[in-house]
Amino acid sequence: MNSDYPFENGRDLSWALEGFGPDEWPCSSVTLAREQFLKVRGLFALGDDEWMTTGDHPVPVEVQGSLQAVVETALFEEGVDYFLGACQDLPPGPGLPLDDLAVPGVDPSAVASTQSVTAPQRHNL
Repeated sequence: MNSDYPFENGRDLSWALEGFGPDEWPCSSVTLAREQFLKVRGLFALGDDEWMTTGDHPVPVEVQGSLQAVVETALFEEGVDYFLGACQDLPPGPGLPLDDLAVPGVDPSAVASTQSVTAPQRHNL
């Protein structure tokens, strides 16, 4: 993998442990940090997907206790299907300078702020 790849070695990733009830609606979600994921990834047969970046992996009942020991906020309920998968967790960027937000052909000093705009007066005819 190229070192410029933003997710190399689990960099800029977090992992979502999500539970889906019998109606298939999400009913729980817990985020795992990289350090937590490193402690639990050996519980799963990941093959070439060592960082779980290709999709969500089912969490078998047999590993739920071990997973809960590492992720104390993970509360497993009977009848709920759980999945674990990676999602991007990029650091915030520097933001855009205000000049980059300018509208071409519009003088910013000619645009009134919303605080100084008053509602138009209604006149009866």
